[in-house]
Amino acid sequence: MEGDIKAASPVADYLPGETVETNHAPKFYLLKKRCADIVLSGVGLVISAPVIFLIAVCIRLTSKGPAFFLQTRVGKNGAPFTIFKFRSMVDGADDLKKHLSSELYACYLEKRKLANDPRVTPFGQILRKTSLDELPQLLNILRGDMSLIGPRPLLPDEIVSYGPVYALYTQLRPGLTGLWQIKSRSFTTLPERAKLDAEYYRRRSTLFDLYIFFKTFRTVLSAKGAC
Repeated sequence: MEGDIKAASPVADYLPGETVETNHAPKFYLLKKRCADIVLSGVGLVISAPVIFLIAVCIRLTSKGPAFFLQTRVGKNGAPFTIFKFRSMVDGADDLKKHLSSELYACYLEKRKLANDPRVTPFGQILRKTSLDELPQLLNILRGDMSLIGPRPLLPDEIVSYGPVYALYTQLRPGLTGLWQIKSRSFTTLPERAKLDAEYYRRRSTLFDLYIFFKTFRTVLSAKGAC
């Protein structure tokens, strides 16, 4: 059946120090996925152009700094790429120790997100609740850096927490949405995210991608786990 892929070891068995079994997706599935990425991201950029402009203006008017936030992430085959997002935090938010208490800093190191991050601007909170801060990533998808569906884009210093699952991650394009979005969003630790990405790798298919795509709308509308 189109989209069927040989199953790897059970997801629950993906633990640090163990190896994982890799397998390859059917070429027709990959071709369809890339075509869908190009068409949907291209159309999305055209339709959302006025919204993108309006959001950029609002960011500039409500806080100091650029409208867009650029950051290096790790993509397919372990290649670095620049991810595009709307800036939802104060300018210079990368200086963690300047903006976070020791307790919040420790929490951030564990989950890489904070439920009540003091660096987030008032308008940025709206962007994050609606996931509109990720709208510029449509350009990443059009360029081929990312896909509509896939694992969450990793920061370089998050690789070590993925353990052997990183070998699976590098075979996929990171996604604008994925299992992490519909199952937990901001509530996962890095090892838990690794398990979700491994599960997606094992189950990836056209039907599974469609399920995640449509489930994302419900998740975003509910704003559950957004921060």
